Amino acid sequence: MSIDTLLAPWVGRLFRSAVQVAAAVGHRRAGELLRYRDRPDWPEGPFDGWIHCASHGEWETVRPVALNYLAAHPDRRLLVTFFSPSGLHASLPNTPQLRSAPLPWDTPTEVRAFLERTRPRWLLLVQYDVWPALVAGCRAEGIPWGVLNARWSPSLRWSKSLWRSASLLTVQNPSDAARFSQTKLPALCVGDTRFDNVLLRAQSASGAEKRSWPAPFDAFNDARGLVVLGSLWPEDAPLVLPLLARFPEYKWVLVPHSVSESSLQFWEGKLPVPHIRWSTCLTDLPPAHPENARALLVDAVGVLFDLYGLATFAYVGGGRSQGQHNFLEPLAWGVPTAIALEGSRNRPDAASAAQAGILHLAQDSLSLAECWSDWQKTPPKGVQDWVSHQAGATARTAAAIEEWENTQHG
Repeated sequence: MSIDTLLAPWVGRLFRSAVQVAAAVGHRRAGELLRYRDRPDWPEGPFDGWIHCASHGEWETVRPVALNYLAAHPDRRLLVTFFSPSGLHASLPNTPQLRSAPLPWDTPTEVRAFLERTRPRWLLLVQYDVWPALVAGCRAEGIPWGVLNARWSPSLRWSKSLWRSASLLTVQNPSDAARFSQTKLPALCVGDTRFDNVLLRAQSASGAEKRSWPAPFDAFNDARGLVVLGSLWPEDAPLVLPLLARFPEYKWVLVPHSVSESSLQFWEGKLPVPHIRWSTCLTDLPPAHPENARALLVDAVGVLFDLYGLATFAYVGGGRSQGQHNFLEPLAWGVPTAIALEGSRNRPDAASAAQAGILHLAQDSLSLAECWSDWQKTPPKGVQDWVSHQAGATARTAAAIEEWENTQHG
């Protein structure tokens, strides 16, 4: 008996108990996880396919694939699930073809009830969110499953028996394909669907879906240029905040990864220049003179991507803390971008963009200031072209899914 079979009944139960204990002592994220699942509205099947994402971010990597599938098969239904409550903020198309729901707790009882309700023909997990009871339930029901954009991790050595029942594995780069192959898990290298996604979103946001900005924001954005600092963590502060004084000719938009009040107060306490909050621009009593502010602190979700489209330069955080956030978003708008040097580790796309001269890997605040000074004098060219040249993974992934479906279901 494999280790994943032994663990399947227990991993999810232990995790749920840990979340319940954490929520009881006031852990905010644990409480959000409980509330997200305490009100499940599982849609009724059958579904022709099921895509599961850990969070909103994983959905964005496969969104073009899902839209491609629905466009190619207008008579089919697709289910999308999320582990994290951030799925509530995902941009899902408003169509009867697609429904979304929280992933059930990974216990045999919950998984069985979910599968009986939704009746999917297949399951594709995104990147890494592989749960033992979920896989065991699919195997028991004869539901084929696979992983899109799978990421190699040394920890897979301990769960490779679980992954071996996957009948489709796609990866983003040849190095991951080679690592999976060494573990006797054959994987198909299709490229990175995030390039297709950011290009699709930028095209939509600059076209019919173009966002209109509140008048106070337009008044604030009156300088030579706008610098957008996105997905900031506290560890990013020493790198980016000194630049506000170094470049007084710009206005600055800061978008923390967390918009909790404690996070906002952290940034307000660090800002060395007059600032306003985004929410005040939306009230009946907006700031009297927003043009006098040098910085705008965004205390809302859902506006960062469009803000990148207004930027002269951008910085994308996370590389010094929980993991590098999506620096392809500003690049898709044609905006020269910087990240912390630490965020480029194990990221071939970062190395490639840096070599093309459109992404700066900042070792410290001084190197970032020098880079932006150089970009002021000679703005990089061909930023969007570089992103476009990396596109195409959606079509390759769609072809792999089509072939896989035909193989599994004849």
